[in-house]
Amino acid sequence: MNVKNCEFYRASQSGYNFFILHETGHIIGARNSRLYQSFPVVSLAASDSSCYDGLFIKTYSLRTTTARNESFAEATAFYVYNEKTNITNGYTISNFRRACNNTYEWMRNNVYDDYEF
Repeated sequence: MNVKNCEFYRASQSGYNFFILHETGHIIGARNSRLYQSFPVVSLAASDSSCYDGLFIKTYSLRTTTARNESFAEATAFYVYNEKTNITNGYTISNFRRACNNTYEWMRNNVYDDYEF
């Protein structure tokens, strides 16, 4: 994959940064399988239903892999970006902490060790 051909890279610097954070989420999940497996995507999708399309965080446009995998990575990126808007696939989340509070709290408590950006 050539990163410069990525839709986010062409869109904006902040989109590219979000893309890098999302991909970093995949690395965090892959290197911490117990953490990744404990990500409660079904219950988070139910409790933060306005943020999810099925079991995928709604801004994730591809449905070529598992919902847990992509929603974990997307939440990892959104936690850092929090109040910044990400518009992808026609969906927007303007304030991750407020809109997806349960997912935000899970990431804060389990991935970021209570650190807030």
